[in-house]
Amino acid sequence: MSESPYIHNVSMQNFQNLVLENSINKPVLVDFWADWCQPCQTIMPMLAKLAEEYDGKFELAKVNADQEQELAAHFGIKSLPTMKLFYQGQIVDERTGAVPESDVRAMLDKHIVSESDQLLQAAMMAYQQGHTKEALEVLNNA
Repeated sequence: MSESPYIHNVSMQNFQNLVLENSINKPVLVDFWADWCQPCQTIMPMLAKLAEEYDGKFELAKVNADQEQELAAHFGIKSLPTMKLFYQGQIVDERTGAVPESDVRAMLDKHIVSESDQLLQAAMMAYQQGHTKEALEVLNNA
């Protein structure tokens, strides 16, 4: 699998930075997997494809549960694969097993803020701060 800027190998040492801090701005899908787990090997290419297709709208964080047993135990991982979706520092959704691509897409889409929603939020914030002209410019350029 080619390396992607949206896919990260996560350990106990970099979990805070790569998952919790990154999840403040966009969803981070954490995939707990292992080499011996056939369903894990089955879904891994699909998750990588989605990470590329969504083009940075979410990050994929891969945790090898055999190598990172403390991290897996901390999140109560009982079976593999297990996916936990973090957003704004919290677990907002999760799936266990080799779920179909449509389920993963639905899980992601619930938590990905669209570009138009981001523009609307920026315009509302500008308006609430008394910057009516800026708010109108944001909306006009949308």
